Amino acid sequence: MSTAMPTRTADATGVRTLRNYVGGRFVEAATNEHLDVTEPATGALLARVPLSSAEDLDAAVRAAQEAFPKWRRTPTIERARRMFTLREA
Repeated sequence: MSTAMPTRTADATGVRTLRNYVGGRFVEAATNEHLDVTEPATGALLARVPLSSAEDLDAAVRAAQEAFPKWRRTPTIERARRMFTLREA
């Protein structure tokens, strides 16, 4: 699993801007539009997520279709480890 780019960047206020994970790497969305993610209890801004385009979605679907044959043969425990690693990125 390649994680050449971090999952997020921080702006001047320290708010994280998340990236899409496509084809085993983190990529910028085709748009500069983002949605704020807030903490429901306080309304504090936690992060920003990209409002991905149809082009972004198509790329993700193509990558998933290509990866599926290998992924389905991956043992469950290895899948879980990879997902945990991705969560920590």
